[in-house]
Amino acid sequence: MQLILINILGFVATGIIGFSLVPQVYKTFRDKKADDLSMSSLVLQNISNVMFIVYGYFINSLPIIICNGIILVCSSLLIYAKSKYKVYTIIN
Repeated sequence: MQLILINILGFVATGIIGFSLVPQVYKTFRDKKADDLSMSSLVLQNISNVMFIVYGYFINSLPIIICNGIILVCSSLLIYAKSKYKVYTIIN
């Protein structure tokens, strides 16, 4: 019974944290503006998400794999948006 509750807790936490970037992704693509996003932060987040996915695989933890997979997709979309909506400054 205790293991079931722990797994439920893990999956609920996965749902909350996994979708925490969805509003940012939506706002970025809606406004077509990503200049406030830090590219280095997004890249570091992607690296850590890949590492956590590998870690989750080795310890056989589906919540860790799912959560970090969702965040990896969202932060990858933000990196794409950062590149797509890059603001170029014209210097006279």
